[in-house]
Amino acid sequence: MTFDWMDQRTTTSIEQEVAMLSKFRAIWTETKETVSKFQQLQTRTGSSIVFSQKLAHLARYM
Repeated sequence: MTFDWMDQRTTTSIEQEVAMLSKFRAIWTETKETVSKFQQLQTRTGSSIVFSQKLAHLARYM
């Protein structure tokens, strides 16, 4: 259903904007997930570095 003041171009441009916003939202969600995974990896890597430093420290006294 279209109104008198709406022509085909307006409907099309609104649909295109909605499609672009949907794509943007999907990209944003994917980006947030990637950042979260990177932070988890960084935390694990940091823990591994600390652990290996402690092992090296202990090895000096053995």
